[in-house]
Amino acid sequence: MYLNMYNRKKISGRKLMRTVITSKTFERNHLARQVIDFFVEAAKRFNWGEEDAVLYYGFPKFHGYEEYTPCPEILFLSKNHGMLALKIVNEGDSDDLEADLDEIHSLIFTKLFESRVLRSGKRRTKEIRLPLEVFGFDEDDTFGDVILTCAEDIEQTLADMQASFNALNDLEFNECRSIIEGTKALSSYTKRDIDQSDTSSKSYVLAALEEEIKNFDFEQRASAVSIIDGPQRIRGLAGSGKTVVLAMKAAHLHLTEPDKRILFTFYTKSLYDHVKNLITKFYRHYKKVDPNWDNLHIKHAWGGSGIDGVYFSACTSNGIQPMKFSEARARGSNPFDYVCKNALLSQEKIRPIYHYVLMDEAQDMPVHFFRLIYQLTLGQKDFKNIIWGYDELQNIFKVKTRSPKELFGQDVDGTDLVDLDRSSQNLPSYLENDIVLKKCYRNPRDILITAHALGFGLYSKDGQHVQSLEDKEHWQDLGYEAKTDDFSIGAKVVIERPEKNSPLSILNYETKEELIKYKSLGDMTSESQWIASEIEDFCNNGHLKAEDILVISLDDRRAREYFEILTLELSKRGLRSNNVLLNPYNSKRYLEEGKVTLSTIHRAKGNEAPAVFVIGVDALYYDRKSRFARNKIFTAYTRSKAWLRVSGVGSNADAFFAEMHTAIKLSPNLEFYQPDPDTIETIQRDLSDKKKNIKQLREEISSQLDLLNLSEDEKAAFFKGDL
Repeated sequence: MYLNMYNRKKISGRKLMRTVITSKTFERNHLARQVIDFFVEAAKRFNWGEEDAVLYYGFPKFHGYEEYTPCPEILFLSKNHGMLALKIVNEGDSDDLEADLDEIHSLIFTKLFESRVLRSGKRRTKEIRLPLEVFGFDEDDTFGDVILTCAEDIEQTLADMQASFNALNDLEFNECRSIIEGTKALSSYTKRDIDQSDTSSKSYVLAALEEEIKNFDFEQRASAVSIIDGPQRIRGLAGSGKTVVLAMKAAHLHLTEPDKRILFTFYTKSLYDHVKNLITKFYRHYKKVDPNWDNLHIKHAWGGSGIDGVYFSACTSNGIQPMKFSEARARGSNPFDYVCKNALLSQEKIRPIYHYVLMDEAQDMPVHFFRLIYQLTLGQKDFKNIIWGYDELQNIFKVKTRSPKELFGQDVDGTDLVDLDRSSQNLPSYLENDIVLKKCYRNPRDILITAHALGFGLYSKDGQHVQSLEDKEHWQDLGYEAKTDDFSIGAKVVIERPEKNSPLSILNYETKEELIKYKSLGDMTSESQWIASEIEDFCNNGHLKAEDILVISLDDRRAREYFEILTLELSKRGLRSNNVLLNPYNSKRYLEEGKVTLSTIHRAKGNEAPAVFVIGVDALYYDRKSRFARNKIFTAYTRSKAWLRVSGVGSNADAFFAEMHTAIKLSPNLEFYQPDPDTIETIQRDLSDKKKNIKQLREEISSQLDLLNLSEDEKAAFFKGDL
């Protein structure tokens, strides 16, 4: 009967209370199942909706200073009742049960009391806004009044709690959830000059957005804290929270199984600090010490000089000579794939060492890296704990997501090594191993829609798309809703991005015209002067910090020249800059306090900023029909958390700005005629064999740039434009 709770029905137009199962012990804990049965049935009887209450099993896991810290098996949070935690009584609990319950109460109370929103009473009186009760649960009443023994006991306790206080409001309820689920760790600790009376200032708007983001949606939270056996894919577009979900999952796994070896890997080197900070924040939220980095490894996919990487360490620990990029580049168009394949073909067998592997930016990883990860992960086929975050649109707008069969390959007998459908048969019905995150928390809705419109070329002057998705369902996976049903070739299609899937409320503070601005100028100098003036306004009048601002050059050939001029213009205005082209390419640092970041798109990928300036868009005009150029635009635009400014020189820039004008005017809709996929392929193939091969080589090398340990002169040689 307990499985019925996952088939949630609507009662009186509302969805029933949510239940989060985070521990694999649930199936064999019959007492816990009985208790959860009671709460599910009570939710139906009393019409507890998802906005009223939430039920957890195996969570939270707050730790004290002692080596042994008791945790509740079940926690019920309700606007109308407060918080009830239950510890299922096991054999051997009798001697210390009351002390364990006191410890659980103390740990939860302390976390709640840390919140200004939930504190109440005078300075010397430790009180919180809601009742917090902690009991044991057992069918035997041996332990007296610290034990609840049946559904009637639970119901009476809830009635007593409800009678003792005024219901929580939405802010207080969400604050409780963010503390229990760990998203409170996302709260920004940046000190800002905020005038609370000036709701139009950029710093006020940004603070409001950061407060919203910490309460990201239920699907993301649940997928972050739920642990399954076997492979799991987490899909979603840029800004849907995949990195946060993976970081929370890594921290939760480490809390739950501290002796297991966990690997977190990623493609973009500059993500290292961000990932480490996220994991550390989540871990410290539950246990006030740093993670044990001996068992929790954060590694770049390749590695290189000064940076440990998965490929590099896999080779050295298994007696395989790692290959340098310069050598691999001479062997094939995809150097990283080549070195991984070469390692797998070595006579030395790669030994599995990790119990869990989490991969961010998996869309950028080559096939043989997936297969290297498979070898490094302990367990058999359907029980290898490999979790990969996949952005379907980040990798040069490839419409088709590579299947696990393509990524991991087959056994000697032709059996797929990883099959999500097959491995899901080992899971209970309430857990999923293929999760789609539809909501976007990074980008305001109008910026995301504009990025999609430009990325697909939906409003190009000749009416010819560069890329499209296969069908209505694919658009729905990205969080859009179809306003028309006909997606046949040539049909007029109207899709809408509903507010629920782009929930940031920035339009309560800013107009579309203020969120997105674009300007065509006469030359690089005047363009740089306009950018510097806009940045000065953000800092002086908007009270943003210099590190809140990211400038991305889409002109690879002239990026150095752009940044030299812009550095000078910013300096004239008393602003410092961090030109990442001058940093060592293997550097883990990206943002520097007190400095505006100047970056190419290759280094910006995987990063974000409140205000993003995209410069030199005119450089992509002659490649505007290529997926590669369109992806650069999409990736650059979706780095913005709040404000987007785009600039370029002359009529070539104006061509893109005409597309932006249409996208902004039609937002929150996208409107287009469904293209013939054969026509789109013709555009991509309409090249001589020589040009086609050169183009493919340039695209693949560009996508690998943040893996390279090259000098700046060597990198610049790739983008002279004479290939």
